[in-house]
Amino acid sequence: MSEIHAYGELLTASAEDRTLTYKLLPFGEEGFTSVGKIIASKGSVTIPEDVNSLELNEEHDFKKQIGKFVRVEETDSGIEATVRIVNTTKGNDALTLAAEGLRTGISVEIANPIIRDGKLTAGQLTGAGLVVRPAFKNAQLVAADFGNLTPEKETHMETNSETLEATEAVSVVQAAPVFAASANYPGDFAQTLLAAARGENGPLTAALAEVHTDFDPAKIYLKDQDLGTLWNARRVSRPIAERFLKGAVTSLTLTGTRRTRVTQVADWAGNRVELPTSPGFTTTREWWGPVAKAVALGLSAEIVAFGDASVISDIYADALDSYYTQTEAIVVDRVLSDSPAVTATTGAIAAVNKAADTMNAIGANLDFVLVSPDVHAAIRDIPAANAPWWLQNQGKLSISNGTISFEGGPIIVSSAALPIKTVIAGDARAIDFRESKDFRHGAHNLPVFGEDISLVKFYALKTLDAGALIKFTNVTGA
Repeated sequence: MSEIHAYGELLTASAEDRTLTYKLLPFGEEGFTSVGKIIASKGSVTIPEDVNSLELNEEHDFKKQIGKFVRVEETDSGIEATVRIVNTTKGNDALTLAAEGLRTGISVEIANPIIRDGKLTAGQLTGAGLVVRPAFKNAQLVAADFGNLTPEKETHMETNSETLEATEAVSVVQAAPVFAASANYPGDFAQTLLAAARGENGPLTAALAEVHTDFDPAKIYLKDQDLGTLWNARRVSRPIAERFLKGAVTSLTLTGTRRTRVTQVADWAGNRVELPTSPGFTTTREWWGPVAKAVALGLSAEIVAFGDASVISDIYADALDSYYTQTEAIVVDRVLSDSPAVTATTGAIAAVNKAADTMNAIGANLDFVLVSPDVHAAIRDIPAANAPWWLQNQGKLSISNGTISFEGGPIIVSSAALPIKTVIAGDARAIDFRESKDFRHGAHNLPVFGEDISLVKFYALKTLDAGALIKFTNVTGA
């Protein structure tokens, strides 16, 4: 609910019955507020039927209630009201300050104001607050106390044929305006600007001392909107390494056996003729060891004790990103070096067909096709009418991760790690790639009051059968 605060003047004060009578809102008088000049007129403000429901507070702090309204009347010159001050410390202070001329202003609270061309045309009276500096002229009482004021003009107000006279009446000596419009209060412009920004007339306050954003360099009131860690693009996926990942490294030594396939059958004549023989088989055992990637950091204990403990998990995440990037490059180098090269074909589709024939001839599967980005782009650009049958109806292209798949066929993966014009295909069993779990360790370093953390991760890589790989270079187009 929007609300306007406009200032009035103290007319009379009574110490005996603890009442203060104000002109809440003068009509036809310009008041300088934080959004410009405001002029109220008779009939522009709705007064509730039960005026006793209206409360008086201190400086518009609704938690500091110091009185209740006992009368509200609209006259030709403005809205007048009498409030009864409660017998509390704050109430007694309010009476004393009014008598001493230190706080004689009142700021009326009007809800849902409608302002047109600097004129208040509608609103509902909801209460008022005692203030020190009013925004309307003639809004301060110049007086010493309740007992020794010399009246210059007695104030009588009549309502419902009943004369309201101030007990120990305090008369008003008109004071000069507290301030006038200046360059700091460009009234009409500010009012128009704020009204346009809100689409309505928002809450208004008195044009007192200005407070700017640079008054709060400590960010006590103007809090920063913290968005946390800002996103930035990075590629840590392993499209090639994942093709060969077989499982976990669980030992410092990996081993496997290999048997030579030399036993062969031959024709036999039968009838107790000696059976043909063949060379026997041989077996070999091969061993290889994993390679470790590791990092260790020493953190100041203050970072963990007084900061965000997530710094440790973030460091581990960064280390794993580095591990994935490095192992992808390692696997790519192995595939490139161990794949037998063949004469270049006329295009990517011909390379895939050649790879399929080669794998079929040796009893291997065509599980994967790795292509450089330029070759991948050429495949994407094939018109539907020119695409091979196995791509026309079954092919699925993923732009986001650079894969092309089709039912019953290999996944075609684009990798920027491959040299341009390169296609590598084969059986995924040809290369064995394994890696260990993440070994994370942390310990207190008491002599330097620190936290030492480390990450170790092992990987093992071995080419099992280079014959089940094939590499095409200088591939031009699709």
